[in-house]
Amino acid sequence: FVQKLNELAAQYGIKFGSWELGKEVNFLDITLYLDGSNKIQYKLYTKPTDARNYLRTDSFHPNHVFNSVAFSQMLRVANRNSQEETRQSDLQQLKSDLHRNKAVVSTQSTGQTNCGFILALAHT
Repeated sequence: FVQKLNELAAQYGIKFGSWELGKEVNFLDITLYLDGSNKIQYKLYTKPTDARNYLRTDSFHPNHVFNSVAFSQMLRVANRNSQEETRQSDLQQLKSDLHRNKAVVSTQSTGQTNCGFILALAHT
């Protein structure tokens, strides 16, 4: 696995030592791992010290900023998971984190929240 990963990463100037790898490796904000059929997969990685705090809606920012934070985090989760099950799990965690942080915005005209698209994506 290490040899194959180093071959793929060599063009980017990245080299992994064998002491760094087992069945998975954390690199930036993804975890690369081998699935049951020995294919390289990836999923979102967050450091254990990440508090998952987001911009609260009671701060003095325009609504579009709050929506942008939620939307960009949703895109991050969706793009950093190669498997549907890890994507769904991470989207549910994001939804929970946004609610916990009071980072959910309601639009006055529709009553929908910026978590609406996350909920819709998490249920697909």
